[in-house]
Formats: sequence, C-alpha cells, structure tokens
Amino acid sequence: MSTKPISKLLNAYPHICCTQGTIPSSNLDYATPSFWISKETLLPCHDWSMQMIAVWNTAARLRLNNHNPTWIRDLACDIPEAQKHQ
Repeated sequence: MSTKPISKLLNAYPHICCTQGTIPSSNLDYATPSFWISKETLLPCHDWSMQMIAVWNTAARLRLNNHNPTWIRDLACDIPEAQKHQ
C-alpha cells in the first residue's frame, strides 16, 4: 500500500474521488522558456508518470449525475494524453 496522501484519499474515500487516468512519463515534456536569463539549464528526463484524480463532494456528484450521468467518464475522455483507468 502506498503512503502518499493522495493514495490514502483514494483508498479511504472511493465514493468522492477516482483516478481518471495516467499520463506516462514518456509523454511528459517540459515547456521551452521564451528566453534564458543566463545560460540554458538542462532539466532531467521525467522518471515518473502523472495521475489525474477527480475529487468532488456529495452535492456536486448528485448535481453532476442529474445533469450528465456520464460526466466522470466524459472527464477522463477529455484528457487525450492519458491512459484511461475506467
């Protein structure tokens, strides 16, 4: 079991949060700065992936479900770089 705070939140409150997907480290890029103050600083390659996690309260979930029952799945689909978990 992970000891990261987000993992604890996901495990303890699955009714108010879920992982939407993961962007693999190979798909993560640094934005190129428009200018450098002195000399270019080379940044290390990413060695971790990024998870997208949605968190909501009960009132929000009920309202979203009434408006659009597929909102949570649609949210995951709006992140084309992510590998879906649902």
